[in-house]
Amino acid sequence: HARRKFEEALKEDEVRASYALEQIGLLYDVERQSCAPEI
Repeated sequence: HARRKFEEALKEDEVRASYALEQIGLLYDVERQSCAPEI
């Protein structure tokens, strides 16, 4: 839910909101990797 607020914030402060969205994306990547079946 927090991601949506940062997307809205892009209009007001693109630099900081973009950074926050990038960090959230990295967290999603970690979560996705932790749930992936190991080969």
